[in-house]
Amino acid sequence: MLSTSYRPRMLFALRIGPIETGDGPIRISIGGKDDGSITQPSVVRSDAEGLRALAKAGTGPLLCDKSLALAGRAHGFTVAEPPSWLLQLRAGLAVAMSQPQSLRRVTPPAVLALLEASVDFWRAEPWLHVDSNDVLLARLRAPEERTFEASILGSAGMEYGLALYEDLGTMAEIRRLRGKPAAATKLNSIAVTYDPGPEFVLDALEGVFDIGGAPVPMRVEAGRLGSLTSREVLVVAAALRAAAAMGAGGQGIGKVQLDAVTVEMELSRAAATTAPPAEVSKRKGSSSSKKR
Repeated sequence: MLSTSYRPRMLFALRIGPIETGDGPIRISIGGKDDGSITQPSVVRSDAEGLRALAKAGTGPLLCDKSLALAGRAHGFTVAEPPSWLLQLRAGLAVAMSQPQSLRRVTPPAVLALLEASVDFWRAEPWLHVDSNDVLLARLRAPEERTFEASILGSAGMEYGLALYEDLGTMAEIRRLRGKPAAATKLNSIAVTYDPGPEFVLDALEGVFDIGGAPVPMRVEAGRLGSLTSREVLVVAAALRAAAAMGAGGQGIGKVQLDAVTVEMELSRAAATTAPPAEVSKRKGSSSSKKR
């Protein structure tokens, strides 16, 4: 006998894509339910294929956004406005899919925290007050104490973002290595920049997170791209919030909270450190091996 507590669950269909691949365009089909859960994202070749599978999984009303209206009608879907939580989740999934190496160990809530902090960063436009060559000190105040050198990118109107360098004296080392880009890329950092693509990420962000590009979080260690941890992504997010709070005053504090973790960062202008290049190189091995 069917339990009297049972009720059909609404299912809302969305897609990520089209995504260009070497074998032609694909789409990622996802369905959100009214209990806040989602279906397992599936790779499909067409909207009809994705909706057909989602329709079989649905136990109640079938809804889709207007971009799926044509294919949706054929499979019993009604066009409606997507819930905001599902649009945010889709944006986070799109960003994670675009950076599989950097974000493979990062949880979806940490990616969403980065997107929310990116909105603050772009709204504040801190590059209008801070030159990308200015040396900033980024003091991590929680959950542990640590100091980075930081650079806010964007004053040249070309590349926008924020970089946190793990060794004090790195900015001076970068200036010394101008004209030697291969050597400069070997300096340890965690960072985020914002790119003009891919299109499927920009589509997922549009109308949900007001950001001027697709976020590209990264960890660089000894000249190689590595994978970030969720904690490191939260550190970058807190630094973005601190940069947004700086304004013309030259100091700002940013905070990000996720579950039981609070990450707090203070960003301020500082005179360039005088640590010689040899000392910077010596510290690389010990600092980069620490887990945060």
